[in-house]
Amino acid sequence: MGTQVVIGKKHRITKNTPTPSGMLYENDVVILTSLTGGHDERARVEDMMGRIFHITPRVLELIV
Repeated sequence: MGTQVVIGKKHRITKNTPTPSGMLYENDVVILTSLTGGHDERARVEDMMGRIFHITPRVLELIV
């Protein structure tokens, strides 16, 4: 089952995700700003404080 992600929309983090920029916790709300493809798929997200993180898009859930 694939997950749907939409650039420019709000998403919820589905599990705790450590990054070099800091920790994103389960249920944090972020905005997806860009998505890169390839074998190492990465999503650039921005949290509500404006901090930027690069994570795997598998931990994102679209807020409807």
